Order: sequence, then C-alpha cells, then structure tokens
Amino acid sequence: MTKTPKKVQATVKSSKRIPADIFAQQVDDVKIHTETVILHPKSWNAYKSAVTLSWKHVDFDAKSRAQVPKVPGLYAFAVQPPHADFPPSSWLFYVGEVGSTASSSRTLWVRYKEYLDELKVNIRRKVGTYLYRYDGYVRFYYCHVDPNQHDIKQLESELISSLWPDANIADFNATTRPVRKAFS
Repeated sequence: MTKTPKKVQATVKSSKRIPADIFAQQVDDVKIHTETVILHPKSWNAYKSAVTLSWKHVDFDAKSRAQVPKVPGLYAFAVQPPHADFPPSSWLFYVGEVGSTASSSRTLWVRYKEYLDELKVNIRRKVGTYLYRYDGYVRFYYCHVDPNQHDIKQLESELISSLWPDANIADFNATTRPVRKAFS
C-alpha cells in the first residue's frame, strides 16, 4: 500500500473547508470554461463527401504561421489539452473555408494572419471569445482543397452541418439551418 505524501495529505485535509470567496472564484473560473457541445451521431453518419480531406494542424500562435501553406482550403479551430499523458481529447468550435472564389490571394496562410490581426483589434463574437479564452490551447487544423476541382463552400457547409461547431452560426446546409437557429 502506498503512503500519501504529507504535503498531499495537508492539501486534502485543508481543502475540505475553504473560504467562501475563494470557493466562489473557483466556481466562477469553471463556469467561464463551461461550453455547450452538441454531439449528434445522426449528423456524423449522414456526412458524405466527394473528397477525402487530409488534415494537418499547428498551434494557433504567431510563430506557427510559417507552417501554414499558401493555398486555398478548409480550416477549423479546436481546443486541445497540451499534455501527452492525456488521452486524445479536443473540442472543435469553428470550421471555415478560404479560397472558394478561386482567388489566388485568399489562402490559408492569409486567413491565419487575419485571425491573428483580428485578436489585436476587433474580435468576432464567438470565434474571438474562444480564441482569447483558450489562448495557448487552440490548434488550427487545415487541409488544402483545390477550388477548381471541388466546391469548397459546399464542403464547408457539409462539415459544419455534420459537426455542429458552436461558433458557426451560418453556413449550415438547408436541412440543418432551421434546427441550428433554435440553439442560437
């Protein structure tokens, strides 16, 4: 039988009673990090795509931008705990697209920079809130999609309608959109 170290014993004993103001702060901190997650297997199973998407990711910060390619495609933001000891776990909160107009100036690399710049000046209601709240824990997932071969906007809509990311308000397909609005 292993003995509990004295330091841990002291923490356990002292944690049975804590001042009300400290307890309230702890509860408030947890409440700030309580998110609504919609897990809808029926939507997952309905997902059918004409293209196989090959996702890569970087930590969402200024130094990672150099790794993001200068191509059109799909992207997503997810919060992910940083520890290798944790089992795989993340919360996808936004899916987007860039380059659906086949404009060579609209790339994942450019869009990534726009998000970084937005955080300094003006934030989008939900996406920006999550990027700030989980700073240091956000991953930027991306995959190249050629707009000359695939309808990127349609692929984005299919993903959003299947995954129900909380920060996506629009871009759901026609079937899912009215139901999604019930949760806005």
